[in-house]
Amino acid sequence: MIQLELTGISSQGTLRAALAHLLANALECARATRAMHAVHARYLVEWFGDRELSSLGYPLLQRYYIDEQRRGIARETIRKRLSTLHMAMSEAVRQGWLEKVPPWPVIKTDTRPKDAFWTLAQWEAAHLACDDNDLRTWIDCGWWLGMHTSDLNRFRWTDVDLVGKTWVRRNTKSKASPTVLPLPERLWKILKARFDEVQPHPRDHVAGRNMGHPNRPLKEICNRADIPRLSPIGLRHSCETYLEECQASEVFQTTWMGLKSPKMLHKHYRHVTGPMLDKGIAAMNAAS
Repeated sequence: MIQLELTGISSQGTLRAALAHLLANALECARATRAMHAVHARYLVEWFGDRELSSLGYPLLQRYYIDEQRRGIARETIRKRLSTLHMAMSEAVRQGWLEKVPPWPVIKTDTRPKDAFWTLAQWEAAHLACDDNDLRTWIDCGWWLGMHTSDLNRFRWTDVDLVGKTWVRRNTKSKASPTVLPLPERLWKILKARFDEVQPHPRDHVAGRNMGHPNRPLKEICNRADIPRLSPIGLRHSCETYLEECQASEVFQTTWMGLKSPKMLHKHYRHVTGPMLDKGIAAMNAAS
């Protein structure tokens, strides 16, 4: 269990106590995510001090946001820290320590379209435009396998069976059991060539190094290949859209994307492409 390692926890109405309670009792997520929230919690206590929850109104939260921006902290980081604080205050409301959560600052974190995706032809263009072998492999695995960025960064050669042409999907976000799935033929050829080239240790990352969060390289590739700008999660959107375009069954899509139910497919990941429209029009014409 990850706990907030801070001394001096006093009354239940303090920020310190609310964050400690959140980490110890109310978080149901992967260990790495809990550790991230613990880091945010320690930072929040450093900035706000051991304040009473009732004193954390909108003006103070807005001042925190502006102060962090002036220090050069990334907006996404500020948003995540405030998200940890919001979760702690919401839990304090449920426990009866706080009457209500105050109005929250609105942070525009990113101008990239969250629903952008690449078609098969656009992935091929990105594959050819990328001159970094590690990044190219990372993009190829993301587009074909539809993993979350966190899982993609942890994807190792131990999860790939090039002889049996299978791979292991690990679901750190949904905490579902690992699933062995077949490798798409085109990705298998890419990984086989990559393996023969670098002869990696089985525990090495498939991409060859810790990719981190390659927003800037992805943007450069998009500009070079003249394709839509994409964030790393867009690779996951692309994979699901391609599965739908190929008319894969909903059960297969849910399993392939590592989801517990198909609701997320309809709500977030599925987009309409030209071939989908063409097939729909053809079906309408045939019916009439």
